Amino acid sequence: MAAITYKEFGDVTQEDAAELYGYSEGWASKWFNRLERLET
Repeated sequence: MAAITYKEFGDVTQEDAAELYGYSEGWASKWFNRLERLET
Protein backbone atom coordinates (compact mmCIF):
# COMPACT_ATOMS: atom_id res chain seq x y z
CA MET A 1 0.00 0.00 0.00
CA ALA A 2 2.84 2.39 0.78
CA ALA A 3 4.30 1.94 -2.70
CA ILE A 4 0.92 2.48 -4.33
CA THR A 5 0.36 5.64 -2.30
CA TYR A 6 3.80 6.90 -3.29
CA LYS A 7 3.22 6.23 -6.99
CA GLU A 8 -0.37 7.53 -7.13
CA PHE A 9 0.14 10.79 -5.25
CA GLY A 10 2.98 12.85 -6.70
CA ASP A 11 3.29 15.12 -3.69
CA VAL A 12 3.93 12.25 -1.22
CA THR A 13 7.56 11.43 -0.47
CA GLN A 14 8.82 7.89 0.05
CA GLU A 15 9.37 8.73 3.70
CA ASP A 16 5.82 10.06 4.12
CA ALA A 17 4.27 7.03 2.42
CA ALA A 18 6.30 4.64 4.59
CA GLU A 19 5.41 6.49 7.78
CA LEU A 20 1.73 6.57 6.85
CA TYR A 21 1.63 2.76 6.88
CA GLY A 22 4.02 2.25 9.80
CA TYR A 23 7.09 1.15 7.83
CA SER A 24 10.65 2.41 8.07
CA GLU A 25 11.92 4.49 5.17
CA GLY A 26 14.62 1.88 4.47
CA TRP A 27 12.12 -0.96 4.23
CA ALA A 28 9.81 1.04 2.00
CA SER A 29 12.67 2.19 -0.22
CA LYS A 30 13.45 -1.44 -1.09
CA TRP A 31 9.84 -1.99 -2.17
CA PHE A 32 9.70 1.27 -4.11
CA ASN A 33 12.85 0.23 -6.00
CA ARG A 34 11.32 -3.17 -6.80
CA LEU A 35 8.20 -1.46 -8.11
CA GLU A 36 10.32 0.82 -10.31
CA ARG A 37 12.11 -2.21 -11.82
CA LEU A 38 8.80 -3.97 -12.53
CA GLU A 39 7.44 -0.97 -14.41
CA THR A 40 10.21 -0.98 -17.01
